[in-house]
Amino acid sequence: MPFIVLFAAQRGVGPEGIDRLARALGRTWIEAKQWTINASPRVIARVSDGVEAERCVRALREEGLDAEAVDEAEVSASSAMLRPRVVRVLDGMIEADGHQLAYDLVRALVRARMVTSVARSTIEVERVQAGRGTAVVSRQKTEHERVVEEALFVFGAHGERWLLVHSAIRYGALGVPLRPSQRENFELLLSMLRARVAAERFDDALRDGAVATGDGVRILDVLVHALARRRGGLARPPMR
Repeated sequence: MPFIVLFAAQRGVGPEGIDRLARALGRTWIEAKQWTINASPRVIARVSDGVEAERCVRALREEGLDAEAVDEAEVSASSAMLRPRVVRVLDGMIEADGHQLAYDLVRALVRARMVTSVARSTIEVERVQAGRGTAVVSRQKTEHERVVEEALFVFGAHGERWLLVHSAIRYGALGVPLRPSQRENFELLLSMLRARVAAERFDDALRDGAVATGDGVRILDVLVHALARRRGGLARPPMR
């Protein structure tokens, strides 16, 4: 089933245009208005087939909105991507856990900010009075913590799909003086890659707008795929 991805408005959309969008996509006027003022890439709909996807994209473009359709079947799942621990920036190539990719074969580098929910469980033990003695009572307490991860999705010419996550990388392999924090070292790694990979291959449209994973992980994958495709990293197969 295709997703409709909206990038940004190319011109102002008036009230009549917003009304046409709402009717064309079966949404409220308020929802359609948000499409015209929110600049970050986002998925706004999921439709039944390629014909409906093309109709929706055409309606959005007619009102000056930059949109594309992405078929779910063509999207690489981030959960299946290589998540390297050791990354080396070498002469002519990047190496990730022993896998090598020449810089001129990098088709897209998409930076994103991911939000995950991590469950942390603790056991609390308490002694309570029970008749003439005491009893030990244990309770399990689970808390959900919101974790923000900086990430870089790497797309290679021969199907390479890597996901570099800032907290997972051992930065000592970079071979340069390191910064105090993981996030600073991640920025250092990015700067090293940007100096070696063609500028048109890099996209950071998702840098500031964190996308939730977990239930929303597929949405992040779709957005990354759409941006990588725009950078020339992925072919555009016929919509089904």
